Amino acid sequence: MRHYKDLYKSSPSSDVYRVLERLGISPASGYQMSVNRMNTPPVLDGRPDDNFWQTNKNELHFVQDSMDLKAIVQTGVKVGYDDTYLYLLFSCPTLSTDDQDIEYALVGFDTNHNGGIDYTFEIDKNGRVQGEKDGIMDWNMEIDAKISLSSDGWIAEVAIPYAAIEWKKEIEKEVWGFNLSHGVRGQNTRLTSWSPTLGHPSNAQRYGNLFLE
Repeated sequence: MRHYKDLYKSSPSSDVYRVLERLGISPASGYQMSVNRMNTPPVLDGRPDDNFWQTNKNELHFVQDSMDLKAIVQTGVKVGYDDTYLYLLFSCPTLSTDDQDIEYALVGFDTNHNGGIDYTFEIDKNGRVQGEKDGIMDWNMEIDAKISLSSDGWIAEVAIPYAAIEWKKEIEKEVWGFNLSHGVRGQNTRLTSWSPTLGHPSNAQRYGNLFLE
């Protein structure tokens, strides 16, 4: 019998995804990332030149959220943490040339790792942050985000305090449900993600795994 991961790789379609979910198996489990504690936190200025970012080779890359795995997108994210914050560096290519469109980066957490309560934070290209807890909009927690423009897109450097996701325990050796997306507000067809969600970026059951080493 073929392993479900082999089936997933050879037939990355929404139908396969939904069948596997009904069987209690999520292809998202194949999306995993380990991150290390940062000795020196980055200076949040929207620039990728801090030593940690320069030496951190463990970068996530996105695919079209429709699960067309051949459609690789150049969005990349690096992740690190310390005792107080989880840090992310988004490198986002421009998805829309229309000045009226608002591009955003989305970070999702399922800290209980049960597909239930989740937290999402949307950081748009203008530096505005919007939070959501378990589907409740306007989760007003302080998130520090700095944006800068690059030659072919934009960069978002983000620090998320553990208090913003109501985390009060030790951080090391934890495993969280985790996902990242990049899109254009109001246009799901332009949504790209690390772990594909089929247009449902707040669905924690479709998150990958973040291992905090």
